[in-house]
Amino acid sequence: MEQKHINPSTLLADLARSCLPALNSIHYTEVNSPVVRTRIYSIAKSSKCFQDIFFELHQLSNRPLYFFQNREKDFWLLGLQAVPISLNDQKAVQAIVENHPQLYVIGGMHFTAPSLKSRQADEWKGFDNYNWIIPRFSFIYESQQLFLHINFLDGENIRPLINECIFHLHSLEKSTHSSPHIPTSRGIEQQVDYLPNALAWKQMLERPLQLLHTGVLQKVVLARKIITHFSKPASLEHELIRLKTMPNDPAYKLARAESFQILFAPDKNHAFLSLTPERLFKWREQELAIDCIAGTRKRGDDANQDKILEEELINCAKDNREHDTVAGFIKQLLDQLHMPYETIFTKKILKLASVQHLFTSFKASAKQSNFQQWSQGLHPTPALGGMPRALAQTVIDESEPFYRGMYGAPMGIVSAHYIDMAVGIRSVLLYKNQKHVFAGAGIMPDSEPESEWQETGIKMNNFLEESITLSNPEASTR
Repeated sequence: MEQKHINPSTLLADLARSCLPALNSIHYTEVNSPVVRTRIYSIAKSSKCFQDIFFELHQLSNRPLYFFQNREKDFWLLGLQAVPISLNDQKAVQAIVENHPQLYVIGGMHFTAPSLKSRQADEWKGFDNYNWIIPRFSFIYESQQLFLHINFLDGENIRPLINECIFHLHSLEKSTHSSPHIPTSRGIEQQVDYLPNALAWKQMLERPLQLLHTGVLQKVVLARKIITHFSKPASLEHELIRLKTMPNDPAYKLARAESFQILFAPDKNHAFLSLTPERLFKWREQELAIDCIAGTRKRGDDANQDKILEEELINCAKDNREHDTVAGFIKQLLDQLHMPYETIFTKKILKLASVQHLFTSFKASAKQSNFQQWSQGLHPTPALGGMPRALAQTVIDESEPFYRGMYGAPMGIVSAHYIDMAVGIRSVLLYKNQKHVFAGAGIMPDSEPESEWQETGIKMNNFLEESITLSNPEASTR
């Protein structure tokens, strides 16, 4: 029998229609823990058509709104609102999931600890430094099965929460049609700031390159961003509809290919969106998997040019040294943790929409999870920080003219049976009337500022406005 095709514009309505009957039934499982209780509704076996639900999330008015879909596209979690409980660090997250086998925590952390620079960064003030939440309502897709979790504190009355969930689902069921055109509600583009501009970028790399040439620094990753200012608030709707309606757009291809889909919107003024290809680590079925992605070339205009660039990447001494630095760091950490590991593949070519990378994958046996130890040990890897770690972080803090916030930081989901942490690159921050697009490059002793500038520009293409040119950024005055 031919499977019914579900129009992408009705996926959230279909989700609502699937969940409503369950909420009115007496068939559920309730899991209690010392702090949080969870009522679990098993909805139904589901086709993979729900994988594109990411592109409709702008239709949800609830905040906080959190979404995570893994790279394999076999798991996603949509979290609405939050249980009023504070999770201030990885230790607190690990402790609560250990005591609650069915609970999922979603969120992330900032790239670095709070500092003077972070306190001056208004664009990140909607995100706590450890922005982990237990969603009040979690819609979970796992193993082709849909689940609805309602999380509540011990002593809370669940009936009002069920009624609230029913109300939200009825509203969603009635307001599902998306315009096929990109909305213009964010107004006109008023200003573009380059932090830094091309000249300042060259100057910014001078001291790091000196440290690299002396050998005290092996590698450092430096980032830049482009801020577009609009006459009205920047629009999450605009970003997601653009991805959905432009199949030839690089970001659209990236979102459907080898990438995670992540959205964190803690309030109406903030939204962080990442289509990252990079996994920090995954723990599932007693196995720990770690990515090493470093070394970059752009994609070619045709198959022949793409192959030439691939061969150039494979044979480039600079890119291989950059990659080996990250791989060596991961191996050293696993040795320190006394975790025997195997290399699944070495320097495979990972092809994305705009760029291609060298990619090595590691696997280790781990009967029990240790979220705190793994996240603190791995973040930041030299793929986003540098080596030695402490010196590289100092160079980043002193060199970059902005605070990274959640850019390049760990983010994902944590539970007692499945942990998946991505690295928040290929990302955009929407803040009030601003759109911040980020990208970084691994700086080695033989790096050339101009080529690293071009590489970061290619990485930014996923989210840049069509009107922005990367060829003359010195015009920025900020």
